[in-house]
Amino acid sequence: MFLFGDSLAVGLDPFVRKLAQERGIGYSSQSKGGTTMRNWLAQATSLRAAMAPAQAVFISLGTNDTYSNLTPEELRKDAETILALARENGRRVLWLLPPKLPKQDRATPEIKATGVDVFESALIDIPMGGDLIHPTGTGYAMWAGLMWRQATCGDEKPPQVAAGMMPARPPSWLKRVPSPDRVRTIRARRRR
Repeated sequence: MFLFGDSLAVGLDPFVRKLAQERGIGYSSQSKGGTTMRNWLAQATSLRAAMAPAQAVFISLGTNDTYSNLTPEELRKDAETILALARENGRRVLWLLPPKLPKQDRATPEIKATGVDVFESALIDIPMGGDLIHPTGTGYAMWAGLMWRQATCGDEKPPQVAAGMMPARPPSWLKRVPSPDRVRTIRARRRR
């Protein structure tokens, strides 16, 4: 498996890497914050070499493209070109669409128009950070788990998840942290 993309891919990477390791699946990634589809197309040769051994590719792009001045036609053409590159040698591709953005998402409709399999991140109530663009650590863990389930189980649509809920079976590496109130209660019991 190979993951590439923008800062959302940077945040997803450790969680997807851990899921792949737990299942004995080869995994690599390349990601850089602030990148657009055009940034990745400008380095197509190195991207092609990096994903060469992969049989499946996850793409996390579109957020920064939404904030660009590109026309819908330019966005669609870039998405089609990225998709053609990712599909070389018969690779399966899953495009991880951005979570719900504070601005109208201009890239997602153009990405979906290519016919690629997508993970509809905006349909999930992912816990978001203060910038309302990047998930919290818990949000990234939840997002990675749900995306992994769609990629490996073939679910056509991701399940609707309420904020704070985790996939039915949380990954073994995700440890629940007690709330501060719970920690105070535990400490009070120990003092008795």
